[in-house]
Amino acid sequence: MSEAVFQAHVIQCAVENGFVLPPIDPTSKKITRRRRFPLVYHTYSSRRSVPGFPDLVMVHPESGRTIFAELKKEGAYPSPEQRRWLDALKKNAGVEVYVWRPSDMESVREVLGGFDPRLVA
Repeated sequence: MSEAVFQAHVIQCAVENGFVLPPIDPTSKKITRRRRFPLVYHTYSSRRSVPGFPDLVMVHPESGRTIFAELKKEGAYPSPEQRRWLDALKKNAGVEVYVWRPSDMESVREVLGGFDPRLVA
């Protein structure tokens, strides 16, 4: 499984487990969102970003959980810059930090709060 496909599975799992803002009431007179708004961030292009920042940041609006995840293909390891980010983030209370590979999908489901058999790696 490629890292891009794996990332799509992780994001889907996060959204299905509540890492989203619900739609706002469409009858409201204010500008509204008509659909769910995922609270999952991924830098679109890292070329101008600080090196090593984790692939995904996920926030659960109800529990307040904040998860930073570095996604790797099988057999790959975080670069020195990625490791420095991950180590620094781990020192922050209330922040969860993970390095996940496709073989970790069951653990990903558990961490994000549910199991979806459609996401079997």
